Amino acid sequence: MGESRRMTGTRNQGTILVVEDDPQSLAFLNRTLETEGFEVFPACSGEYALEEWPDLRPKLILLDVHMKGMDGFELCRQLKANVKTQFIPLIFILGLTELKDHVEGLNLEAVDFLIEPFQAAELLARVRKQLALRKSHVALENQAAELRGANERLKDEIARRTSVEAELRKSIENADFTRQAMLSALEGRENTSKSLQDAQQQWQTTFESVNDAIMILGTDMRILRANKASEKITGLKPEQLVSRLCYEVLHGKLCPIPNCPVVLSAKSLHRETRQIPLGEKWLEVTADPMLDESSQCVGMVHIISDVTEQKMAEKEREKLQAQLLQAQKMESVGRLAGGVAHDFNNILGIIIGQSELALMGLDEKMPVVESLKEILRAAQRSGDLVRQLMTFARKQNVTPRVIDLNKTLSVSLKMLQRLIGEDIELSCVPSEGLWPVKIDPTQLDQILANLSVNARDAIAGVGRLTIETRNISVAKPNSEEYSYIVPGEYVQLSVADDGCGMTNEIIQKIFEPFFTTKEPGKGTGLGLAIVYGIVKQNNGFINVFSKPSMGTTFKICFPRFSQPPSENKPVPPGRIKMGSGETILLVEDEAEMLNVTKTILERLGYRVLAAPGPIEALLLMRENAGKGEMVGRVDLVISDVIMPKMNGLELVEQLRKFQSELKAFYVSGFTADVLSNRGVSASEEGVFFLQKPFSMAALASKIREILEK
Repeated sequence: MGESRRMTGTRNQGTILVVEDDPQSLAFLNRTLETEGFEVFPACSGEYALEEWPDLRPKLILLDVHMKGMDGFELCRQLKANVKTQFIPLIFILGLTELKDHVEGLNLEAVDFLIEPFQAAELLARVRKQLALRKSHVALENQAAELRGANERLKDEIARRTSVEAELRKSIENADFTRQAMLSALEGRENTSKSLQDAQQQWQTTFESVNDAIMILGTDMRILRANKASEKITGLKPEQLVSRLCYEVLHGKLCPIPNCPVVLSAKSLHRETRQIPLGEKWLEVTADPMLDESSQCVGMVHIISDVTEQKMAEKEREKLQAQLLQAQKMESVGRLAGGVAHDFNNILGIIIGQSELALMGLDEKMPVVESLKEILRAAQRSGDLVRQLMTFARKQNVTPRVIDLNKTLSVSLKMLQRLIGEDIELSCVPSEGLWPVKIDPTQLDQILANLSVNARDAIAGVGRLTIETRNISVAKPNSEEYSYIVPGEYVQLSVADDGCGMTNEIIQKIFEPFFTTKEPGKGTGLGLAIVYGIVKQNNGFINVFSKPSMGTTFKICFPRFSQPPSENKPVPPGRIKMGSGETILLVEDEAEMLNVTKTILERLGYRVLAAPGPIEALLLMRENAGKGEMVGRVDLVISDVIMPKMNGLELVEQLRKFQSELKAFYVSGFTADVLSNRGVSASEEGVFFLQKPFSMAALASKIREILEK
């Protein structure tokens, strides 16, 4: 086991250390990864991994949390303490309900988790994702190294320029000495004039050869002489600079700027250097005092270098670093939201189902009825909160449609008016000839609801909320501040209030998750984060305009869609749709959820075959099929998606071997990204899906929709 097996003929996609004490799991991980071209170094324990490969530096580590002897957490700590392995990304393998292990893993800087049981596709997807992130991180590190190299080269250039300046001062001193010597020996020496001219020419050549701007200043800070390079900085020729004040030329000021290096250098008689902005440029300004024989300052050598490129490189590096940190933060929050969604949705499904069953047949006047309704409403609100978290994490199933924004708004106005109250006047100004957009209408309702609630809270007493729509064409932005905007045609949705407004400091933070200015208990801090997530998910952008006491305006732009809006016929209200004795095969691995769903289906008038897993469902199907075509026909399969041994889609494929035209739909409490790896998407044609938790009415409606289709 000291050497990893390699797939011959397969390109090596990366080296992976796999630590797993279960032989079957280790063999599965090893086989799956090698089949995809990864070079695997397997280890059956933490001690073995440290002993067998002490100098191994893989690109990724897969680590089981619960192992005999040294557990995964202790091995992780030792790896993080080793300078050779401390920055290698690490994925923990753990059980679904081990929340404390999730927290411990995050504390130990794990980049991801594999929740057992998992499929090969999920394993490979997470491994490729982390290797891609690692590759991006290495690229950023290389870029940072290049910036450091550029900085070192800049230091060398500064040292070289310092040497040139020393030579220049030396040349000036030599020229002065030569001139004095020639003047004293002028009489009787015919070559004195030529020698002086040669010395001056040498000094002038040196002076002009420097690429940086050099100005010789008097003690009054007026320019006595300037080289040709000064014209690049000031825009003035050297002769035009003579007798002008240096701060007037460089800064356009009537007095020296604060911390002026010329003033400071004259006072301390030492070199002073500063970096200052000049229009769109950044300059590095250096001042060296010129001293006479008594060490008194008699002038200045003023050197100005253009360091704009260096400044821009530093800003770009800071921008990339901030983007990386933000992406890592959002990914962590998204993983947390997705991790708790499944279990919480199952629990809420049980609460909602049992509450609805308890309410059936009770007299409305009974005291317990209102209590049960409160329980039901609380569970439904909890489900809404989970959906909001999943939307924020961009893991919620959505069904985009081409819609007319004006028509959708007209349906939502009554709901918004009830939401904000009668004290606030709601007005809508739709634009004629509005272009269609493609978005899930429920997401649009979320945007309007969150912005309306924020507007209501920002208005003290009576106020106004105005919603407008219009078509706009966006050109390429001139400012880096709006570089995120893609040029094109958009439909703009504006939501404006005349409330208390916001400061610029608050505007910079309003889209951060869990940021709120409301009192404790009055807000979750997720509303605007959800709005931002929905807009980005639909390839749009959002701008905010606000000032204290001047109200706030949100302008949301969605890309124009070329196709006409699809019809959205409203479902007429009515009673819950009942069954007519049809047979439903129900497959659910959560025992309590299986029982409550079975009871609901029976109350709705269906014959139910309940199976706690895929294998039991296949046995039930085979047994039922033997009773004959009339009795043994199954009209519909309702299956959970993620189950041990076989997922819902694989199960339905096996069931259709008994009954080829078998209809099916799927339910799950998992988030959209997990389901998409299993081939389930609410927006995919021909796939019927219901997100947990669901109500009895929603379940009944979905069943009749499929059976009557």
